[in-house]
Amino acid sequence: MQPRLGSRGTAGRRWNRLPQERDCRRAYSRDPGERARPVADGIASHQSRLVERLVTSTHKQGIAMDGKQKTPHSRNLRKGRYSSPFQVYLITAVTWNRMPVFADIWAGRRVVQIMRDYQRSAETLCYVVMPDHFHWLFRLLPGFSLVQVVGGVKRNSTCRVNRYLNRQARLWQDGFHDRALRRDEDMKAMARYIVANPLRAGLVSDIGDYPLWDAAWL
Repeated sequence: MQPRLGSRGTAGRRWNRLPQERDCRRAYSRDPGERARPVADGIASHQSRLVERLVTSTHKQGIAMDGKQKTPHSRNLRKGRYSSPFQVYLITAVTWNRMPVFADIWAGRRVVQIMRDYQRSAETLCYVVMPDHFHWLFRLLPGFSLVQVVGGVKRNSTCRVNRYLNRQARLWQDGFHDRALRRDEDMKAMARYIVANPLRAGLVSDIGDYPLWDAAWL
Protein backbone atom coordinates (compact mmCIF):
# COMPACT_ATOMS: atom_id res chain seq x y z
CA MET A 1 0.00 0.00 0.00
CA GLN A 2 1.38 3.39 -0.95
CA PRO A 3 1.55 6.06 1.79
CA ARG A 4 -0.91 8.88 1.39
CA LEU A 5 1.33 11.71 2.44
CA GLY A 6 4.88 13.01 2.02
CA SER A 7 7.22 15.98 2.39
CA ARG A 8 10.07 18.05 1.07
CA GLY A 9 12.21 20.87 2.48
CA THR A 10 15.40 22.62 3.74
CA ALA A 11 17.11 23.62 7.04
CA GLY A 12 19.99 24.97 9.12
CA ARG A 13 20.86 28.59 9.71
CA ARG A 14 20.91 29.02 5.94
CA TRP A 15 18.42 27.11 3.83
CA ASN A 16 19.18 25.70 0.39
CA ARG A 17 15.68 26.48 -0.77
CA LEU A 18 13.87 24.05 -2.98
CA PRO A 19 12.01 25.47 -6.00
CA GLN A 20 8.52 25.43 -4.51
CA GLU A 21 9.45 27.14 -1.23
CA ARG A 22 8.13 30.66 -0.67
CA ASP A 23 9.89 33.39 1.25
CA CYS A 24 8.23 34.15 4.60
CA ARG A 25 8.49 37.89 4.18
CA ARG A 26 6.82 37.80 0.78
CA ALA A 27 4.10 35.56 2.15
CA TYR A 28 3.35 38.13 4.86
CA SER A 29 3.45 41.10 2.48
CA ARG A 30 0.96 39.50 0.09
CA ASP A 31 -1.68 39.19 2.78
CA PRO A 32 -0.78 41.43 5.73
CA GLY A 33 -4.37 41.74 6.91
CA GLU A 34 -4.91 38.06 7.45
CA ARG A 35 -6.27 37.30 10.91
CA ALA A 36 -6.46 34.15 12.96
CA ARG A 37 -9.38 32.15 11.67
CA PRO A 38 -12.09 31.07 14.13
CA VAL A 39 -12.94 27.40 14.38
CA ALA A 40 -15.45 26.61 11.66
CA ASP A 41 -19.06 26.62 12.82
CA GLY A 42 -19.56 23.14 11.48
CA ILE A 43 -16.70 21.46 13.40
CA ALA A 44 -17.79 18.37 15.27
CA SER A 45 -18.35 18.88 18.99
CA HIS A 46 -15.83 16.15 19.90
CA GLN A 47 -13.08 18.13 18.16
CA SER A 48 -13.86 21.18 20.30
CA ARG A 49 -13.63 19.02 23.40
CA LEU A 50 -10.35 17.59 22.10
CA VAL A 51 -8.78 21.05 21.88
CA GLU A 52 -9.64 21.66 25.55
CA ARG A 53 -8.20 18.28 26.50
CA LEU A 54 -4.99 18.96 24.57
CA VAL A 55 -4.39 22.22 26.42
CA THR A 56 -5.19 20.66 29.81
CA SER A 57 -2.89 17.70 29.21
CA THR A 58 -0.08 19.97 28.04
CA HIS A 59 -0.18 21.98 31.27
CA LYS A 60 -0.29 18.79 33.36
CA GLN A 61 2.93 17.63 31.70
CA GLY A 62 4.71 20.75 33.01
CA ILE A 63 5.60 22.19 29.63
CA ALA A 64 7.78 25.29 29.94
CA MET A 65 5.85 28.54 29.58
CA ASP A 66 8.48 30.86 31.08
CA GLY A 67 10.59 31.46 27.98
CA LYS A 68 13.47 29.17 29.02
CA GLN A 69 15.06 26.87 26.48
CA LYS A 70 15.10 23.25 27.70
CA THR A 71 16.35 21.17 24.78
CA PRO A 72 19.71 19.61 23.84
CA HIS A 73 22.07 21.93 22.03
CA SER A 74 21.33 21.76 18.30
CA ARG A 75 25.04 21.29 17.58
CA ASN A 76 24.97 17.99 19.46
CA LEU A 77 21.95 16.82 17.45
CA ARG A 78 23.96 17.17 14.22
CA LYS A 79 26.81 14.88 15.35
CA GLY A 80 27.05 11.74 13.26
CA ARG A 81 24.14 12.72 10.99
CA TYR A 82 24.27 11.09 7.58
CA SER A 83 21.70 11.29 4.77
CA SER A 84 21.34 8.07 2.81
CA PRO A 85 18.93 7.68 -0.14
CA PHE A 86 16.03 5.27 0.50
CA GLN A 87 16.95 5.07 4.18
CA VAL A 88 13.97 5.21 6.56
CA TYR A 89 14.29 7.84 9.30
CA LEU A 90 12.28 8.70 12.39
CA ILE A 91 12.34 12.45 12.98
CA THR A 92 11.26 14.42 16.05
CA ALA A 93 10.99 18.21 16.09
CA VAL A 94 9.89 20.28 19.09
CA THR A 95 8.19 23.69 19.30
CA TRP A 96 9.99 26.70 20.73
CA ASN A 97 9.92 26.51 24.55
CA ARG A 98 7.58 23.51 24.12
CA MET A 99 4.63 25.81 23.61
CA PRO A 100 1.46 23.75 22.83
CA VAL A 101 0.83 25.53 19.53
CA PHE A 102 -0.81 22.50 17.94
CA ALA A 103 -3.43 22.20 20.66
CA ASP A 104 -5.15 24.32 18.01
CA ILE A 105 -6.01 21.56 15.53
CA TRP A 106 -6.07 23.97 12.59
CA ALA A 107 -2.49 25.06 13.33
CA GLY A 108 -1.43 21.41 13.37
CA ARG A 109 -3.14 20.76 10.06
CA ARG A 110 -0.88 23.33 8.46
CA VAL A 111 2.13 21.22 9.40
CA VAL A 112 0.43 18.20 7.83
CA GLN A 113 -0.21 20.18 4.65
CA ILE A 114 3.48 21.09 4.43
CA MET A 115 4.34 17.38 4.55
CA ARG A 116 2.00 16.85 1.62
CA ASP A 117 3.60 19.71 -0.28
CA TYR A 118 7.06 18.12 0.00
CA GLN A 119 6.24 14.52 -0.87
CA ARG A 120 8.74 14.39 -3.76
CA SER A 121 11.74 14.42 -1.45
CA ALA A 122 10.54 12.15 1.37
CA GLU A 123 8.04 9.32 1.20
CA THR A 124 5.93 9.62 4.33
CA LEU A 125 5.20 6.34 6.09
CA CYS A 126 3.72 7.69 9.30
CA TYR A 127 3.39 10.88 11.36
CA VAL A 128 1.69 12.30 14.42
CA VAL A 129 1.54 16.00 15.37
CA MET A 130 1.33 16.44 19.14
CA PRO A 131 0.59 19.77 20.91
CA ASP A 132 4.29 20.69 21.20
CA HIS A 133 6.17 18.38 18.79
CA PHE A 134 5.83 15.98 15.90
CA HIS A 135 7.12 12.51 15.05
CA TRP A 136 7.61 11.73 11.37
CA LEU A 137 8.64 8.42 9.81
CA PHE A 138 9.72 8.68 6.18
CA ARG A 139 11.93 7.22 3.46
CA LEU A 140 14.44 9.76 2.16
CA LEU A 141 14.45 10.00 -1.64
CA PRO A 142 17.57 10.52 -3.81
CA GLY A 143 18.90 14.04 -4.26
CA PHE A 144 17.85 15.36 -0.85
CA SER A 145 19.35 15.50 2.63
CA LEU A 146 17.77 15.30 6.07
CA VAL A 147 18.70 18.92 6.66
CA GLN A 148 16.89 20.00 3.50
CA VAL A 149 13.78 17.95 4.15
CA VAL A 150 13.21 18.59 7.84
CA GLY A 151 14.45 22.18 7.78
CA GLY A 152 12.19 23.02 4.85
CA VAL A 153 9.13 21.58 6.59
CA LYS A 154 9.97 23.57 9.74
CA ARG A 155 10.62 26.76 7.82
CA ASN A 156 7.48 26.63 5.71
CA SER A 157 5.24 25.53 8.56
CA THR A 158 6.51 28.53 10.53
CA CYS A 159 5.28 30.80 7.72
CA ARG A 160 1.86 29.20 7.48
CA VAL A 161 1.21 28.80 11.20
CA ASN A 162 2.29 32.37 11.91
CA ARG A 163 0.01 33.67 9.20
CA TYR A 164 -2.89 31.64 10.60
CA LEU A 165 -2.22 32.92 14.14
CA ASN A 166 -1.62 36.49 12.89
CA ARG A 167 1.81 36.73 14.46
CA GLN A 168 5.51 36.79 13.62
CA ALA A 169 7.20 34.53 16.13
CA ARG A 170 9.56 31.61 16.37
CA LEU A 171 7.78 28.27 16.06
CA TRP A 172 10.47 25.57 16.33
CA GLN A 173 13.48 24.90 18.50
CA ASP A 174 16.83 24.61 16.71
CA GLY A 175 17.70 21.28 15.20
CA PHE A 176 15.82 18.00 15.28
CA HIS A 177 16.36 14.44 16.47
CA ASP A 178 16.81 11.76 13.82
CA ARG A 179 17.10 8.00 14.02
CA ALA A 180 17.89 5.75 11.05
CA LEU A 181 15.92 2.52 11.22
CA ARG A 182 17.78 -0.75 10.64
CA ARG A 183 16.69 -2.93 7.76
CA ASP A 184 15.46 -5.64 10.14
CA GLU A 185 13.30 -3.31 12.22
CA ASP A 186 9.53 -3.70 11.94
CA MET A 187 8.30 -0.43 10.42
CA LYS A 188 4.65 -1.33 10.95
CA ALA A 189 5.25 -1.82 14.66
CA MET A 190 7.13 1.48 14.76
CA ALA A 191 4.21 3.22 13.03
CA ARG A 192 1.75 1.78 15.54
CA TYR A 193 3.92 3.04 18.39
CA ILE A 194 4.16 6.52 16.84
CA VAL A 195 0.45 7.00 16.23
CA ALA A 196 -0.34 5.75 19.75
CA ASN A 197 1.33 8.86 21.24
CA PRO A 198 -2.00 10.69 21.81
CA LEU A 199 -3.33 7.63 23.66
CA ARG A 200 -0.29 7.39 25.94
CA ALA A 201 -0.48 11.14 26.62
CA GLY A 202 -4.14 10.79 27.64
CA LEU A 203 -5.35 13.19 24.96
CA VAL A 204 -7.93 10.75 23.61
CA SER A 205 -9.25 7.30 24.51
CA ASP A 206 -9.69 6.28 20.86
CA ILE A 207 -7.04 7.13 18.29
CA GLY A 208 -9.81 7.70 15.76
CA ASP A 209 -10.78 10.82 17.71
CA TYR A 210 -7.35 12.41 17.20
CA PRO A 211 -7.13 14.28 13.87
CA LEU A 212 -3.39 14.87 13.45
CA TRP A 213 -1.93 11.50 12.44
CA ASP A 214 -1.69 9.13 9.50
CA ALA A 215 0.12 5.91 8.61
CA ALA A 216 0.56 3.94 5.40
CA TRP A 217 -0.50 0.67 7.00
CA LEU A 218 -3.30 1.79 9.35
